[in-house]
Amino acid sequence: MKLVDKILVICISLAILGAGGAMAEPSSSEPHTHSAPSRGFEQLEQPLGVKVAVTLGGLALMGWELWWFLGQRDPSD
Repeated sequence: MKLVDKILVICISLAILGAGGAMAEPSSSEPHTHSAPSRGFEQLEQPLGVKVAVTLGGLALMGWELWWFLGQRDPSD
Protein backbone atom coordinates (compact mmCIF):
# COMPACT_ATOMS: atom_id res chain seq x y z
CA MET A 1 0.00 0.00 0.00
CA LYS A 2 1.46 3.33 -1.05
CA LEU A 3 1.82 6.29 1.30
CA VAL A 4 -0.90 8.21 -0.53
CA ASP A 5 -3.35 5.35 -0.06
CA LYS A 6 -2.53 5.13 3.65
CA ILE A 7 -3.05 8.87 4.12
CA LEU A 8 -6.36 8.71 2.26
CA VAL A 9 -7.59 5.81 4.41
CA ILE A 10 -6.59 7.64 7.60
CA CYS A 11 -8.35 10.85 6.50
CA ILE A 12 -11.54 9.02 5.59
CA SER A 13 -11.48 7.05 8.85
CA LEU A 14 -11.04 10.20 10.92
CA ALA A 15 -13.84 11.94 9.03
CA ILE A 16 -16.21 9.03 9.61
CA LEU A 17 -15.35 8.82 13.30
CA GLY A 18 -15.67 12.59 13.69
CA ALA A 19 -19.05 12.60 11.96
CA GLY A 20 -20.56 10.70 14.88
CA GLY A 21 -20.12 13.71 17.16
CA ALA A 22 -21.42 16.10 14.53
CA MET A 23 -24.63 14.11 14.17
CA ALA A 24 -25.50 14.32 17.86
CA GLU A 25 -28.68 16.25 18.49
CA PRO A 26 -28.70 19.10 20.99
CA SER A 27 -30.50 18.39 24.22
CA SER A 28 -33.80 20.11 24.85
CA SER A 29 -32.94 20.82 28.50
CA GLU A 30 -30.80 23.84 27.61
CA PRO A 31 -32.66 27.06 28.38
CA HIS A 32 -33.22 29.55 25.60
CA THR A 33 -31.59 32.92 26.21
CA HIS A 34 -33.92 34.88 23.92
CA SER A 35 -37.27 35.90 25.32
CA ALA A 36 -38.49 37.52 22.09
CA PRO A 37 -38.45 35.80 18.71
CA SER A 38 -35.35 36.76 16.78
CA ARG A 39 -35.32 37.78 13.15
CA GLY A 40 -31.94 36.15 12.47
CA PHE A 41 -31.21 33.02 10.53
CA GLU A 42 -33.52 30.08 10.98
CA GLN A 43 -32.03 26.60 11.24
CA LEU A 44 -33.29 24.23 8.54
CA GLU A 45 -32.96 20.50 8.92
CA GLN A 46 -31.45 18.88 5.83
CA PRO A 47 -32.39 15.36 4.74
CA LEU A 48 -29.91 12.65 5.66
CA GLY A 49 -29.29 11.82 2.00
CA VAL A 50 -28.13 15.37 1.31
CA LYS A 51 -25.82 15.33 4.32
CA VAL A 52 -24.29 12.02 3.25
CA ALA A 53 -23.86 13.15 -0.36
CA VAL A 54 -22.16 16.40 0.62
CA THR A 55 -19.90 14.61 3.09
CA LEU A 56 -18.86 11.94 0.58
CA GLY A 57 -18.33 14.56 -2.11
CA GLY A 58 -16.10 16.59 0.19
CA LEU A 59 -14.10 13.54 1.20
CA ALA A 60 -13.69 12.56 -2.45
CA LEU A 61 -12.43 16.05 -3.32
CA MET A 62 -9.99 16.04 -0.40
CA GLY A 63 -8.72 12.61 -1.40
CA TRP A 64 -8.30 13.70 -4.99
CA GLU A 65 -6.37 16.79 -3.85
CA LEU A 66 -4.06 14.68 -1.67
CA TRP A 67 -3.49 12.31 -4.56
CA TRP A 68 -2.82 15.24 -6.90
CA PHE A 69 -0.18 16.84 -4.67
CA LEU A 70 1.39 13.73 -3.12
CA GLY A 71 0.93 11.16 -5.87
CA GLN A 72 1.96 13.23 -8.87
CA ARG A 73 5.72 12.93 -8.59
CA ASP A 74 8.26 12.28 -11.27
CA PRO A 75 9.78 8.79 -11.17
CA SER A 76 13.22 10.44 -11.04
CA ASP A 77 12.53 11.95 -7.57
